Amino acid sequence: MSIMSPRRGRRLFSSHREPEVKAPQYPVQAGHVVTIDYTVFDDEGNILDTTRDRGVLTYLHGSDMLPQGIQKALEGLHSGDKVSGRIIEPADAFGEYDEKKTAEYESALFIDPEGITEGKLYEISTRSGMKIVRVVEVDEQVVKVDLNHPLAGHRLHLDATIVSVRPATEEELTNGKVFQ
Repeated sequence: MSIMSPRRGRRLFSSHREPEVKAPQYPVQAGHVVTIDYTVFDDEGNILDTTRDRGVLTYLHGSDMLPQGIQKALEGLHSGDKVSGRIIEPADAFGEYDEKKTAEYESALFIDPEGITEGKLYEISTRSGMKIVRVVEVDEQVVKVDLNHPLAGHRLHLDATIVSVRPATEEELTNGKVFQ
């Protein structure tokens, strides 16, 4: 019901109002798909990883898609929430550096044995999936690689904004990955 102005035919008051519909606000928690915009720094302020030029990252919270320390830092936040300068210790990020985590491979197993360079990162296939390794020593027959994650032993500093959070679908939960 509206009360109209007798002269101009304008509504002066209205008893009908469209209800405001808000999307549900889900917290970051296990079993939810989370989209974040982030930057990770080392102790000296060097950028180690960022979504700045690549676009946001979407992951299944509670899976192994991100280190547990980063997931803990985001736990309970909602869309629009931010964390800044959150410190993630090595044990909760990519682990402590272990000098014993090395392996030797025949150089013939590499696609371009002559092009193998010490210090360079390579992606190799292992029983547990693809892994990034750093070449530490090369000779004619053998390539010695460091199996530690490139960020093992590093303390991380996290700046992140939660872009969105939604419950994961049954298919996403079953497969442990996000289907958008």
